[in-house]
Amino acid sequence: MTRPFLAFVALTVVPCGLASWPAARSADQAQSELAYETTASIARLTLGTLDQDLGAAVDSLLASAELLPNPDTTVAAIRLALAGDTVSALDPTASGVEVMVLFPDTSPGALRFAQGMLQPGAAMLVGRIARARVGLYLNGQPWSVSDPPPSAASIDRATLVAASGAPGGVRSDAGTVVAMDPRAGLQAAIVALVEPEAAVEHAVPLGVRLVIGLLLLFSAVAAWILLTRTRGSAGNGSEPREPERARATSRAALVLLACVPLLTFLGLLVHIERTFADAARDATTRDVSRAVAVIGTLGLAGSPTAVHALSGLHAARIQGGVVTSSTLSDGYAGLEAVPAPPPSFTTSGVVETETGTSHYVARRLDRQSFSVVLAPVPLAQIGALRERLMMIGGGLMAWMIFVAVGVTLRSSRAR
Repeated sequence: MTRPFLAFVALTVVPCGLASWPAARSADQAQSELAYETTASIARLTLGTLDQDLGAAVDSLLASAELLPNPDTTVAAIRLALAGDTVSALDPTASGVEVMVLFPDTSPGALRFAQGMLQPGAAMLVGRIARARVGLYLNGQPWSVSDPPPSAASIDRATLVAASGAPGGVRSDAGTVVAMDPRAGLQAAIVALVEPEAAVEHAVPLGVRLVIGLLLLFSAVAAWILLTRTRGSAGNGSEPREPERARATSRAALVLLACVPLLTFLGLLVHIERTFADAARDATTRDVSRAVAVIGTLGLAGSPTAVHALSGLHAARIQGGVVTSSTLSDGYAGLEAVPAPPPSFTTSGVVETETGTSHYVARRLDRQSFSVVLAPVPLAQIGALRERLMMIGGGLMAWMIFVAVGVTLRSSRAR
């Protein structure tokens, strides 16, 4: 009896338990990637807000600039300004960061110059809305941080160079780092750092793992009991037909018990796929909601171009059911069907556009028009995880079919 039991466990229970490990690992990797994309989205939103701060500072300096006496033409910036360019620069000092603006005056050969201290509020604003630890770093040193701030006191040069070569950002020990003006091979001057809130939880919770383990244990114990009873009834049967009938009943019951680990594993795959799909859609919803909150605070909701420059998300303005402006080049039909939100409220939903399935948030601008901000649902990530899970499940199914065929052939030969 021991040998059939060990064969049952080795051929059915153990493979299902082993297959659960790569499935759970794939889910954890997908969950970690999703968390990274969330922090990278917050970092890009912070840099977009910083760009608005810099633009506002430059505009203010342009309005208050004064004539520059005796321009030194040996300076490259002055030569550019004399050629007709507007030159702006950031200069870190002991007391903070200065913004300098230099541009040609209406009088030939004359230049206007202005400078002022800049303390951007991008990190504080985005950190408060996103409830995240956000920091802006200039040449690796803290420039402006949220409350509470990130734990990183500085960012090393290797990370700055890596971030400059990766437009999507890089992971570091301190968090996700995204460069403002990525240029491969150069050290990023301005970066945004977003520190993860906490360690990413396992995609398969401990409770689910415990239930799976108990079901696998149940199938093993039930097989032991069944084989024990079958051996006893076969040894005590008074009629010749009884042992054969007992063995047939045992085989049928073992087949059903073998289905328990398999169905348990398939249920795990379905749970992983659905849980990740829901988490991905929720993350998309949070991303677009954060962007809308920041956009509303800055008063940019009426300009789809400004929204796209700030957040990287597509946007549109709709008036009377007609798209009047949009960052999408085509595919307005879905947007025109979006219902107008009530005053002082936002509405959300899912719409099909040229970029695919997107989650949108609509916000009223005035009585006739409203804005729509869209974030694509990460269907590629969901599909990639589903494909990996199907491969793992298909491999286990193939193994189970191979075992079933082998057992059937062996039983036929024994007869």
